Amino acid sequence: MARPDRLFRLLHALSTLPKPVTAARLAVETGVSVRSLYRLSTAVQFQASGGGVKAGQ
Repeated sequence: MARPDRLFRLLHALSTLPKPVTAARLAVETGVSVRSLYRLSTAVQFQASGGGVKAGQ
């Protein structure tokens, strides 16, 4: 499964499942491992914080 697909499934699961949602439940709903979920969340946090973007670009 492509990374954008995994991200979309993760966001969809987070918005539709009753809270609180465990990583194990998200893994089942998105079809990836718990470890992959943690890697995805780290990548999303990094991008949201502006990581990897140079000024003026």
